Amino acid sequence: MIKAQTLSARHHLRIGTLIAGLLLLAGTAGSRGQQPAAGNEAAGNYLAGLDALMSGKWGEAVSALGKAVDADEENADYRTAHGVALVMAEKFPAAIKELERGRRLRGDDWEAKLWLGAAYMMSGDAQTGTNYITHGPPHAAKADLDYSTFVIMMSQKYWGAGKNGQVRDPKTGKMMTTRDIAGASFITAATMFAERRRGEAPKELAGQILDRVKISIQGKQYAAALKDVESLLVSSPEDDELLLLRADAELGVGDYESSRRDYTRVLIDKPTVGSAYLGRALAAGHLADAQRAYSDLPLAQKYGAAGVAAAT
Repeated sequence: MIKAQTLSARHHLRIGTLIAGLLLLAGTAGSRGQQPAAGNEAAGNYLAGLDALMSGKWGEAVSALGKAVDADEENADYRTAHGVALVMAEKFPAAIKELERGRRLRGDDWEAKLWLGAAYMMSGDAQTGTNYITHGPPHAAKADLDYSTFVIMMSQKYWGAGKNGQVRDPKTGKMMTTRDIAGASFITAATMFAERRRGEAPKELAGQILDRVKISIQGKQYAAALKDVESLLVSSPEDDELLLLRADAELGVGDYESSRRDYTRVLIDKPTVGSAYLGRALAAGHLADAQRAYSDLPLAQKYGAAGVAAAT
C-alpha cells in the first residue's frame, strides 16, 4: 500500500493514468444498467411543464400542463400547475377556472387558494382576491411563509400597476409597470412553485424524474442530473439509490469531496456496491489521495464494478 505522505511523482502519474483508464472504460460510476422506461405520458408532460415554468417559458408550460390535465382530468396537482402556468401567461379567466377546479379536487388546498387569490387580484378583481389570501398551511414553515408572501406581494403590485399604470416598489422605490413586475417576479414565483412540486413528487412523477437522472448521467449531463436528483432527495433524503446517483453526478461535475461523502453514506448501508467503491476511488484519485483510491479499487473489483480489472 502506498502511503499518501510519501507519494512520489511517479505514483502521482500512475494514479492519474489509472483514473483516466477507469473513466474511459467505465464512463463514470453511474453509467450502468439499461435505459429507463419511457414512463407515464401524463407525468412526463407534468414534469415538462414544471421545467418550462422554471425557465420562464409560459406558452410551453401551458401547453405541456394542459396535456397532462387532458390525460388525467381529476388530478389536482396537474390542474393547479396548469392554473399557475396560465397566471404566468396572464390568461387570468382561464387560470381562475383551472385553480378553482384544482382547489376543489384537493379539498380547499392552500396552495391552489394562494394562486387563485393571485389570479383574481392580477385580473383586476382585488375584492375577490383578498378573500383568498393565505400564508401557507397551519403551523407553516418559514419557507411556506416566504413563498406565499412573495406571491401575494407580486399579485398586489401587479394589480396596483394595472389599475394606475405603475406602482412604486416598496423596497427599491422605483416605479414599476405590469411588464416590470412580470420581468422581476414571475420566474421567481414560478420557480418557487415548481421546486415545491418536484420536491413533493407523486409516485408517477418521481419515476419520471428518476429515469431522467439516469439518462442525464449516461449522457454526461451531470449538472442536469444533479438538479433533478436533489429534487427527489427533498422527500427521500436517506434513499441509497438517490444518494448513489447524486454521488455519480457530483463526481461528474467535479465536486469530489461531496461525491466521496455520498459514496461513503451508501456503503455504510450497502457495503457490497462495487460501483460505489469505484466512484469513491475515482473521487480520491482526483483529490490526489492515492492511499484511499488504492484501498477502494480491490473492493470495487471484488464486488463487480465494471472496468477495474482492465484498467489496473
